[in-house]
Amino acid sequence: MRILVGLSGGFDSAYAAMLLINEGHTVEGAVLDMHGYTETEEAKAVALALGLPIHVISCRELFEKEVIENFCDAYSRAQTPNPCIICNEKVKFRVLYDYAMAHNFDRIATGHYARTAEKNGRFFVASAADVSKDQSYMLYRVPGEILEKLLLPMGDIIKKEAKEEGIHRNLVAADREESQDICFIKNECHADYIQRRHGMFPHGEFVNESGEVLGEHRGIIRYTVGQRKGLGVAASSRLFVTKIDTVNNRIVLSDVAPDSRGFYLKDVVFSGMTEEEALASVTLKVRVRYSARAVPAVLSIKNGELFATLSERAGGVVTPGQSAVFYDGGQVALGGIIEKAV
Repeated sequence: MRILVGLSGGFDSAYAAMLLINEGHTVEGAVLDMHGYTETEEAKAVALALGLPIHVISCRELFEKEVIENFCDAYSRAQTPNPCIICNEKVKFRVLYDYAMAHNFDRIATGHYARTAEKNGRFFVASAADVSKDQSYMLYRVPGEILEKLLLPMGDIIKKEAKEEGIHRNLVAADREESQDICFIKNECHADYIQRRHGMFPHGEFVNESGEVLGEHRGIIRYTVGQRKGLGVAASSRLFVTKIDTVNNRIVLSDVAPDSRGFYLKDVVFSGMTEEEALASVTLKVRVRYSARAVPAVLSIKNGELFATLSERAGGVVTPGQSAVFYDGGQVALGGIIEKAV
């Protein structure tokens, strides 16, 4: 097959490309120029070392509209977004797919740690063999038409073993460290980035659950539900952000950590299950953050919206703006954006 591999300049995509070459496929690389910090030269170096043609695909305008604007808008509404999930859905995989289909490639591939599966003609994401590196959570919004053409060579790979082999083979990028930062923000925090683009956000009051003023916050974009560090409020015990009131520009603090056992979902994507199947299921588990453990959940319709009820404490703080991804075994059943925790 003729395969277009998305190259980031890092180890995972380089190793994925190597695997496909070793299988005898005709492989070409692509790097998506999304913003000013895209590691285009690093991706070109990987392609050169592997002997691959490289395509540089510009998509800065789309990235600005779909990812950066969404990111800034979410924080201004007291939500905590995950820009990588939105990028995967609306930019990264979409641009790679459209380019590949327009240039007669048979498949696209990336270095993500996940697998794809099919049921009754529906394509969806499944967990990777390496549980510690599994990225199925990050890919739940990728459309089925793209998943049908997607190869994920790292899905069956244990990263530690791959790294050892890569170093032994002197594979380019084998010794590169993984990046955990927001890719389009460098040398400043997210709040400073947003204010540089959209102006200052006013200071306001920290209050307790009774409305008593505890101190002054520095703008709602600097805080997220569940946060306990960097508040700057003197107290006899630890304090947590439990609510951000955008109407009154107030942030509610409590000495008890948030422990939501239910939340409303918006922008829901059904993949491995239909809505009817999901509502009837008693085997679903949900992750409310990328690194969170999955906990049992039951779905229902409440006030006309999809509502999740947890039977135990979530594997992370339930935070508006983050994604909740539901699994049936190792397969992604559905996912959506957390709108409100209760």
